[in-house]
Amino acid sequence: MNFSFRAKTILGIALIEAVLLSILIYSTLSFLHDSNESQFATHVETTRNVFTSLISDEVLVADLAELDSAVNLLGKNPGVSFVRILDSQNRVLAEAGEAQALARPFTASVDLNDAANGVYRTASVIEMSGVNFASIQFGFDVDFLEDTFVTAKRWSVAIALIEMGLVAVFSMLLGGYLIREINQFTAGARQISTGVLGLQLPVRGHDEIAEATRAFNAMSMTIKTAHDSLERQVKERTGELEQSNHRLRNLLNERATLLDNQTVGLVTLQARTIMWCNSAFLQMMGYADLAEFQGKTTRQFYAHEEDFVAVGQAYQVYGDLTALKRDFEFIRKDGKLIWVDLSGSRLPIEGQSLWVIVDVTERVRSQQALERSEKKFRALFESTSEAILIMDGEDFVDCNSAAVRMFGAHSKEEICRRMPDDLSPPVQPCGTESVILSKQWIARAYAEGSVRFDWVHHRLDSRQSFAAEVLLSLVSLDGGQVLLAVVWDVSERQAMINKIRQQANFDHLTGMCNRRYFMDLAERELERARRYQKPLAILGVDIDYFKRINDNYGHKAGDIALQKFAVTCHEVVRQTDLVGRMGGEEFAILPPETDLGRAREIAERLRKRVEESELSLPDGETVLHFTVSIGLTLLPAAGEKTELDALLHKADMALYQAKNAGRNRVLIAE
Repeated sequence: MNFSFRAKTILGIALIEAVLLSILIYSTLSFLHDSNESQFATHVETTRNVFTSLISDEVLVADLAELDSAVNLLGKNPGVSFVRILDSQNRVLAEAGEAQALARPFTASVDLNDAANGVYRTASVIEMSGVNFASIQFGFDVDFLEDTFVTAKRWSVAIALIEMGLVAVFSMLLGGYLIREINQFTAGARQISTGVLGLQLPVRGHDEIAEATRAFNAMSMTIKTAHDSLERQVKERTGELEQSNHRLRNLLNERATLLDNQTVGLVTLQARTIMWCNSAFLQMMGYADLAEFQGKTTRQFYAHEEDFVAVGQAYQVYGDLTALKRDFEFIRKDGKLIWVDLSGSRLPIEGQSLWVIVDVTERVRSQQALERSEKKFRALFESTSEAILIMDGEDFVDCNSAAVRMFGAHSKEEICRRMPDDLSPPVQPCGTESVILSKQWIARAYAEGSVRFDWVHHRLDSRQSFAAEVLLSLVSLDGGQVLLAVVWDVSERQAMINKIRQQANFDHLTGMCNRRYFMDLAERELERARRYQKPLAILGVDIDYFKRINDNYGHKAGDIALQKFAVTCHEVVRQTDLVGRMGGEEFAILPPETDLGRAREIAERLRKRVEESELSLPDGETVLHFTVSIGLTLLPAAGEKTELDALLHKADMALYQAKNAGRNRVLIAE
């Protein structure tokens, strides 16, 4: 299809304008998209962190009323689809938001593209001293982002159509003007093609068209002048070309073409005898003059006889050394060994050949050093006790024997056929699925270069889970970037930490809170009771005549009595009540949100249960009975500031009064 110049002008300018507008619109929409996504991500992160920080205390004290209030307030926030708080057993403590969003299974979103049903889901964890107390699930509405993009696209298309219409009108006017000026060049060119040489066109104005007309006129005169002298010039140039070709052939046939300033060694041989070499070869081999080895064979340069024979045979059979595909060791004049690359070709002179020798000593030694380094790496890789795995993207490509043992696999191939989440239970302790969380850690390692985190793996043979610490490091391997994963089994260390935590917070004999831990927890309950004006009671408990048990039956019997009381106490009190051993045979009980009547009921039930219990000693024959005395006090009414030590003292005073009144009874502090 043929187009006029005017049409081409219109289409060309319109195409350029369309391309530029497309780039501008695409860049603008991309910037808008990235900006909105960044603001949305910042909003989500800020909301999650602030809300988690605000309710952490309420979660720790299990204040359900405050949690409901906070959740309902956040659920009314624009853009929040839902919010749910779960305890460490995944039981719902509070939730608010859209019913449909709450009813769907919760899966944390990786990014906005992963938001299901228009809801971006994320979660956070509330923990203290390594103990997971609760998790918070959030859902954020992302539909408003799509509305912004639709509006931007509509305006962009409208602006583009108006702009292209204006460009088309301008192009038509410009094309009409240019066509008129160009027509005279067309007519002049046709006349020149018919033999009218030296044609001159009229010049109008001083613009670019006028300059082009002058250039056309000058070209016309030049063509005429060139035509007149063309035949003479062709004859002269032909003679000069023949002379140049003759000189070039002479130069190519002369040895002078082998320039002495080449950086590689050049040698001419005849029957493997040296005829000539350049200075680069002399310097490479440590000689001062060609006369030192001219007329001698090249055998003196080879460090190994078999190399000299192999090169000669390969050259005779193939005419080059491609069949050998290796470097050779040469001996310098001073006895030092160097590595060289050889290549030879036959010369037009009968029996002669030209050889190029390149010193590749540094390259060969670097390769040898690399091979030694790789052997060392492989030896360390296999000998280390830590499990090491190499990942390309999300795929395992190699691992050491320690990894095979740690994960209970039969071979390395079995591990390399697995995905990272195949080596883990479906869900990690934080509540996130292993397949999602593993991808997040891998992406972070590629972005930051190195990342270290705690993880739970399981063995492939027994499916037994174990605690682990993982280090992902981005390293270069074979010209690419891979992840080096080092895995430590920290299950023993984790068990030791739990044991230390148990020993630090609980009495080893009775399993109750020790005095320090009881005081910490009681202070929180006391503060909570004051803040929300809740009732709170404290019971001081002491085993009656405990010294007689130790004196008459031994300390072992006393320990058994303490353990028996601990079991009985836990059978009577509620799971939310605090029970602590304050020292010796003295104990304290704090039942939260308990008034005087309920506290007295708990105390009497405990006293009676202990009185009715029997204590069998290790001899199998002796059965003892023992009793307890209990002192009870309550948190004063609002407005009276009372410290925990004062409450415990009042409970102790009531306890001593119970003992003085005959023991095995409950007295309330006045």
